[in-house]
Amino acid sequence: MKNARFWTYYNGQHTKLTLKPNQTLDYDKCGPDEEGYSFQAESYDYDSETGLITCDVAYGGRDCDGTIYHHDTFVCHVDDLQAGNVVGRIDGWDDYRDGKNPEMIRFPNWVEKSSYQRDPQAEAAGY
Repeated sequence: MKNARFWTYYNGQHTKLTLKPNQTLDYDKCGPDEEGYSFQAESYDYDSETGLITCDVAYGGRDCDGTIYHHDTFVCHVDDLQAGNVVGRIDGWDDYRDGKNPEMIRFPNWVEKSSYQRDPQAEAAGY
């Protein structure tokens, strides 16, 4: 089975990832922000038998209103890693408009498998 190469957007920049067959890649960031703290964690798992890449994304934080947590799971077949939206060229929108950079950034055609959100303060208030 072939390696899976695809673009993602993380930590304020476009990043190209490569997963070997049956590899899992996890990364995260967290820290203080202007209202409290926030976190984001992503996990990519490449099942070479099915050809599916699973992406789990968790993000949230805490501020003066309390804590909030989101979790989403997406899947994409290895053959659809270049079938999603075109978002521009590698060096940004200016180069895209000027036609200077020939390589396009095209995200995978992710399909949402599940989504979850938790807001304990809203739950306690009956929302």
